Amino acid sequence: MIIRQYFSRARGIPLFSAKRREIVLKAKKKRGKKIRKKNGESKNKEGEKSMIKLFKKLTAVTMAIAATITMAVSCGGGGGGGNSTQNPTSESTKQPTSEELATKTTLNVAVFNAGLGTVYFDEMAKDFEEYVKDKEYEPGTGKKGVRVVPYKEKEKLKPGTLDTSMLTSENVLYFLDQGNYAKYAGGNFLAEITETVNEKYLDEDGNIAKDTGKTGTKSIKDMMIDGYAECFDYNGTGKYYAIPFWISVPGIVYDAELFDKKGYYYLENGQIGGKQSDITAGKCSAGPDGEKGTSDDGLPATWNEFVSLMNYMVNDGVTPFTWDAAHEYQRSGVFTQIWANYEGYDDFMLNYTFKGTDSEFGEITEDNYQKLAGQQGRKAAIKAFYDIAKDTDFYSDKAVAGNDHLGAQEQYITSTPDGKPIAMFMEQSYWESEARSVFGNLYDEGFDNYAYGEHDYRFMPIPNFTGVEGIANQTNIGKDKRVIVGRGADNYICISARNKNANYDVQVEVAKDFIKFIQQREQLINFTKNTGCFRSFKYTPSATEAEGYTKYVQSISKYISEGARLTSNLPLAAKRRANEALFDESNNAFAFVVSTATGKLYDPFSYFKYESNKGKTVDNCFEEFKTSFNSQFKI
Repeated sequence: MIIRQYFSRARGIPLFSAKRREIVLKAKKKRGKKIRKKNGESKNKEGEKSMIKLFKKLTAVTMAIAATITMAVSCGGGGGGGNSTQNPTSESTKQPTSEELATKTTLNVAVFNAGLGTVYFDEMAKDFEEYVKDKEYEPGTGKKGVRVVPYKEKEKLKPGTLDTSMLTSENVLYFLDQGNYAKYAGGNFLAEITETVNEKYLDEDGNIAKDTGKTGTKSIKDMMIDGYAECFDYNGTGKYYAIPFWISVPGIVYDAELFDKKGYYYLENGQIGGKQSDITAGKCSAGPDGEKGTSDDGLPATWNEFVSLMNYMVNDGVTPFTWDAAHEYQRSGVFTQIWANYEGYDDFMLNYTFKGTDSEFGEITEDNYQKLAGQQGRKAAIKAFYDIAKDTDFYSDKAVAGNDHLGAQEQYITSTPDGKPIAMFMEQSYWESEARSVFGNLYDEGFDNYAYGEHDYRFMPIPNFTGVEGIANQTNIGKDKRVIVGRGADNYICISARNKNANYDVQVEVAKDFIKFIQQREQLINFTKNTGCFRSFKYTPSATEAEGYTKYVQSISKYISEGARLTSNLPLAAKRRANEALFDESNNAFAFVVSTATGKLYDPFSYFKYESNKGKTVDNCFEEFKTSFNSQFKI
């Protein structure tokens, strides 16, 4: 309690100030024990020496945030961006020694370094090096085992700059956040890996069969989530030049510890006031899925209940929301979650296949897909943002101007320790990994339950739109009707066909083994543990396997295991693949776009906050969206 008392006085005082340093130093001295830092960082000694270290870290983090704001850099997974600042260093991140070069085969790997960070890769590399430590890739040279040499970069690994950087690089294996797969596969930039993709080397559990003694029955292709095998089959030739990488889940984060403390869960009688103990006792409502005993018990079942909860929070001195003000795609992700849940899996996926029957508009083809602009799910999402935007008490001032992705993460995480709690947050599922340093700093300052992965954040299931004024009643209701939207279909893992590596043929062999290694079940589970994202493959962690996940990722995983169907923004329609720039979802236009005199708006919140749109209604916005959509998507 001592350090918390001091820390409450310190919050709000600038990080660089001597006063803040003095306050926290006193707290640490009085605390009188060693403060350990979680996730690979060294244990700190008590006293002033520890504080000097801490303030150097705090200063560095703050400067990084300031620089990021100035540069207006976006996060990985929707445009690439902000580097994770708390990446524990493994041996694999260091440059190889002369002894290692002489005794081991090297593998040069380019790793896109953005929102995911690179912790996941460091562990992959370490595990792979151990796995092949006795294998000889260069017989007769005396070399045994592999030394992975990573090249962690962002700008040079983006489409466009990749054209040049790949040609001048020694990197053979690539982990790419942004793709343009068709361009690079068709331009002879990528090596064909069809044999690797089709080899049935995994057993029925997803483990490497030769290691388990079982029969290999599954290939990498077999394990891909529905639609991926089709998209990565280059031009329908049956040839593969890459495998899919990862999926991020955008959505609403809620602070379950705050919900419990404040009693923000719905009771059976329809009143707010429930706590976790009431959920356990079966005294809370059934939530959006209408079924007791599932993970959404006590949460708002309808959008009207959600609005009532926001009002309740405001009256209780709690701000309902914050988010990244600088990048519309964060809000667009929540827009898409609402839209998808309203429509249901089949109708929603028509937006990516352009083939099938919509429940409202009938047959959809590549010639009439524009009809989908009128889906009521889009109008429901517009209504949601209208309700949030119309009351300035529903969101932080910095959510309008002042927050980029890192600033929003810090504001949300520190809001409750600051004494100005914010209940919910719009973000991608990698957000905790990206904010490791913020959690680490809070932990060092005495907030033990804010160590990375310790605080109980959870994924908010989208409420049903029934009884909502101006919106046709949603029909896709129930746990087997739920949809959870994934983003990131344009990222992939590939082998370069063009580089200056002098040992290319050998490294290609090693790279293929690396690809096969990271597709086994344990590696898929570990990737999710280290990133908060999911590999684009069929694997459902057991309760034991999910114990290593943060509580937030556990909640997503459980939601999926309860029946929610995961989608991905795959370019399944031929017209989408042939016009990648037009349908590129990094600009969010296909989800929502409205043209104005000064440019385009890509989410409804921006629309309702736009000066010229004051007083406009949900219907106004919906009609203007359809007009702008049909103007932009003419083909």
